[in-house]
Amino acid sequence: MSRTPNFVLAFLLASSLPLMAQPNPFELEYGKTYPIQPVTKWKNDYGVPIALHTFGVPMNASAGLPMFNEFIVAYWTEDETVFSSSASRVYPDWDSCEQAEALVVSVSRKKLPDLREVGEKKYKYKSGELVLDIYCAISSGDRYPKLNFMLSLPR
Repeated sequence: MSRTPNFVLAFLLASSLPLMAQPNPFELEYGKTYPIQPVTKWKNDYGVPIALHTFGVPMNASAGLPMFNEFIVAYWTEDETVFSSSASRVYPDWDSCEQAEALVVSVSRKKLPDLREVGEKKYKYKSGELVLDIYCAISSGDRYPKLNFMLSLPR
């Protein structure tokens, strides 16, 4: 008896789903469940407790962040509530990364009118209870700068 592999079934199921609008990072309801159910439910097969799980979401044009094609949603596995959304992109040089960073800050200020800088770090902001990190960085071993964006509940 031949069995169809699970990934083929998941693909067939996903291709038959109606198109649904994807919320952008500014529209997500943090601390609540994601509005679209998964095609298949995530199952912890690792044998150890895992606090957060992630999935990718296409970046909706309504976000005003054309430099990112997608963003990652992290949710608590215990109750499936959204903890954070994040996106990143590598740039060929520091100047182009900083130009994109300035655009992300500008868009974020429009989308989150109560956004304010927190502390002495220029890249950390707050909006209500949400924390927003926007910065360019070159980590050890990297060759190019990376623009990072993360909107989350307090850590």
